[in-house]
Amino acid sequence: MKQINKRSKSDFKLLDDLISEIASSLGYENEYITSKISENWTEIVGDNISKYLKITYYSDGILFLNCNSSAWRSEFILRKDKIIRSINDKLKSNKIRNIIIK
Repeated sequence: MKQINKRSKSDFKLLDDLISEIASSLGYENEYITSKISENWTEIVGDNISKYLKITYYSDGILFLNCNSSAWRSEFILRKDKIIRSINDKLKSNKIRNIIIK
């Protein structure tokens, strides 16, 4: 009788992890991270903030945003640490160390 080699789910990498590794090896890690955050931006920060704060780009641990409202800029600053944690939780890493608003 043939023996079937059983593997657990942990033996297989998630497709997202594989794509991340490929993007990184090809030199597109920053673009990939920017894309992943953009995909989940409204979920991470909420509808109101996402209308006024737009992701510009990510580079070396810093996420750059553009804001067209001083009131929402102030609101964001109050929530900045929580938002960094939420982004890192969504990315399942600690890639975001700081956020700069321009």
